Amino acid sequence: MVSTVIENIRQTRKNMLQLLEAFTYEEIISIPKSMNNHLLWNYGHSIVTQHILTYGLSGLSHSIDEGLLQRYRKGSLPKEHNYPFTDLAMFSKLSRVGLDLLKVDYEKKAFIHFKPYTTSYGVVLSSIEEAIVFNAQHEALHLGFMMAQRHILSH
Repeated sequence: MVSTVIENIRQTRKNMLQLLEAFTYEEIISIPKSMNNHLLWNYGHSIVTQHILTYGLSGLSHSIDEGLLQRYRKGSLPKEHNYPFTDLAMFSKLSRVGLDLLKVDYEKKAFIHFKPYTTSYGVVLSSIEEAIVFNAQHEALHLGFMMAQRHILSH
């Protein structure tokens, strides 16, 4: 089942990237009125959060730069950070490579320990499997935000 969920996340990320390709970089990092973040933040936040929920809660190191973690983690505000063009290229790579690594590490049973965590949804994550399933839901939510932002930017 986890393998199927990871493939669903992969498709969500493909949809996110396809949505981003319709805009200039300036549009991608512009914050639409009545919103708190931009398209790139939603994309990057999804990828950063996956690493935090899986590797972070398992006590394993993850391959995401600390600067990226700070700019895109829960509670970060795009108005307070600069978002270089290189972030988009980095996340395009991490969106694929990160899921490949997650799948390999899961199959190798690298996620031995897991620190229970209650999400802002009120969902308690008690295992790596629960974190991966919840992450799919989380990324779908942010794809929805991106779709709403696309609509605002296109009008």
